[in-house]
Amino acid sequence: MNTSRRSFFKAAAAVAGIGIMPKFANASVPQKWDAEYDVVVIGFGGAGANAAVSAHDNGSKVLILEKLPEPGGNTSVSSGNFLWCKDPQKVRAYFTRLFDLSHCELDQDLLHTYTDKMQETVDWLKKLEPEANIRVVNRSSFPHIPDNEAMYCCTVMGEKGSGGGPNLFGLYRRAVEKRNIPVWLGSPALQLIIDDGVVKGVVVQKDGKKLNVRAAQGVVLSCGGYEYDEESKRNFNLGDPILTLGCPGNTGDGLRMAEAAGAGIWHTSGLSCPLGTKVPGHTASQAFNTKQTGYILVDQNGKRFINEKQIEHHAGILAVNYFDSYEMKYPRIPCYAIFDANSKEDGAFAPSYGSGWLRHREKWNWSRSNDKEIEAGIVKVGQNIQELAEKIGVDAKNLQATIGQWNSDLKGPEKKDSLFGRTLEGHVGQVWPHGASKKQSSPLDKPPYYAIELFPAILNTQGGPRHNSKSQVLNPFGQPIPRLYVAGELGSFWGFIYQGCGNNAEALIFGRIAGEEASKEKRWS
Repeated sequence: MNTSRRSFFKAAAAVAGIGIMPKFANASVPQKWDAEYDVVVIGFGGAGANAAVSAHDNGSKVLILEKLPEPGGNTSVSSGNFLWCKDPQKVRAYFTRLFDLSHCELDQDLLHTYTDKMQETVDWLKKLEPEANIRVVNRSSFPHIPDNEAMYCCTVMGEKGSGGGPNLFGLYRRAVEKRNIPVWLGSPALQLIIDDGVVKGVVVQKDGKKLNVRAAQGVVLSCGGYEYDEESKRNFNLGDPILTLGCPGNTGDGLRMAEAAGAGIWHTSGLSCPLGTKVPGHTASQAFNTKQTGYILVDQNGKRFINEKQIEHHAGILAVNYFDSYEMKYPRIPCYAIFDANSKEDGAFAPSYGSGWLRHREKWNWSRSNDKEIEAGIVKVGQNIQELAEKIGVDAKNLQATIGQWNSDLKGPEKKDSLFGRTLEGHVGQVWPHGASKKQSSPLDKPPYYAIELFPAILNTQGGPRHNSKSQVLNPFGQPIPRLYVAGELGSFWGFIYQGCGNNAEALIFGRIAGEEASKEKRWS
């Protein structure tokens, strides 16, 4: 399964950059099969690994297909955290509130399956690897919503005492290797083979050849979302441009294969999408996930538009995807994070925490001094506010007035932002990671001044084929498409308000279910 780093990025860049995508029209049953298995799993991330292990342990002969030359997908570059609970009923109440308040479609059967199986996430991982060191690391993304306290985020600890996606996927990968489940790397699925509405196999490109692979029991789509497919992003999401933080292999393959098979589609507007910035010479972007107190966000007019400490990390896009129908533009895409010299002394403006393709695969980390980023042009510098405004192209008078009011408010008797209520100290109703510090805000009064250009930057998408509690892909009328299953972020349970760590739990839960249910299918002859 090993490959050189150079060849890996060459292949990944080819996948993400050329924009030439197969049409994924269905293929008919061939006269001769090139390979035969019971269950074929498309995509070797967390969902695919769990599906493959579950199907294997239930007696099926399994094959995993992975488009990229190295497995892992978004699981391997995520925070590695996953959800666990003791009280499913309370967690259901919390999730239901999130869906109701955000007016997203909620499937009650999936909700009950998800929350019931959340009790088993730790036990399942311990079954796969009894010696795994699993710890509770934090709780909900929305602590102001009732019943959030019933849910926990857990992580698999590494040898050096840290969590992270590489640890979680490492556990999954070892489970697959222990079972000697064959994996074809660098082998993209091109088409589903369908006969009279029944999925019978997959057309795969392997070593430059197209192979017909029989799936006697079923096919599991676990090949991620569409975050690197510009066409899908423009069709499904408000905001432009939208950057990416996750796996370059996620180009909407599964979405198109499912649609070609007749799947009903849902949650296409759902994103886990922080704010982030471009890093020259790299495929993925850098998330803006700061604990700094000395910063504000301004739009292209140099004005603040939100309480910066009340932006939930995964919902960053919702803070900026406002479209001005008179000016005919997104005035907050890009927006700008503004810092001063005191902020620079406090450390990294956008530290590289535990997730992201940029950190884990491209091995790029934000410097504590911010000097590397200044030299690269990622951070703009102005010796005064007017110079900084000119560097980033915003109105200098507006920016001066904005910073002046910010400083005056924090130094005033109430020590409180008069526009959006951001306080100098104390918890402001928001949430990990921003709510961890008692101090929330600092004046911006020491030159020079600094700015980072920010855009929506997708961690992962949620949209794709609808499925039921057995992970069966459904057509637009709610009927299962025979022998086709789905798991992971593709066709996710989540809408556009997303509980952090929810996708890793989902990949585990519905990946396990998909493999188990596919293994129950009668082998066709």
